Amino acid sequence: MQSRIDRFSSSGEIRFNLMALVADQRPGLRAKLARATARRAAALRAASSPDAEAAEREAAAALSEAVESAGSAAEEARVRDEAAKAAGEATAGAPDGEALLGRAKGAAAEADDARAGLAREAARREQWRRENVRRRHNYVPLVFQIAQLLAEQGKLRGLFEQAETRRREQLEEKAAAAKRAKV
Repeated sequence: MQSRIDRFSSSGEIRFNLMALVADQRPGLRAKLARATARRAAALRAASSPDAEAAEREAAAALSEAVESAGSAAEEARVRDEAAKAAGEATAGAPDGEALLGRAKGAAAEADDARAGLAREAARREQWRRENVRRRHNYVPLVFQIAQLLAEQGKLRGLFEQAETRRREQLEEKAAAAKRAKV
């Protein structure tokens, strides 16, 4: 692929569109959020924090959402197992409350990253939805109506002549640039 790009880049013409099929990122981000919130809840519970109950509700909601987005029963089981394992890891080897609270903060940061990723994915999908609406819309009647109104107002001929003049100038500039490049 690089040799093809190099072959055309020497001519100054770039007409490559590299696209890839990628998996939906949302299920993975939801699973990451479920793991992080489970880890945070477990650490807060072990540290006897007053925030533990709210964190456990948040972890249950994140786990439920991650399980719902799982594509299969095997994926559901994997998400549940990972969340349980993450909760167990949060308290392993951390006897004092300060270390547990530190782990809870780290898990909260990871959860925030997952939430930000989910927000980015939601924004991308909303942008795709708007682009698809525009792509499917038939603009011909609108363009025809505008042209008709401009003709009634006597402005269409002037705009047409301006466009012709501008196009001629662009062609002349392009020809002059090509001539200079040959010299």
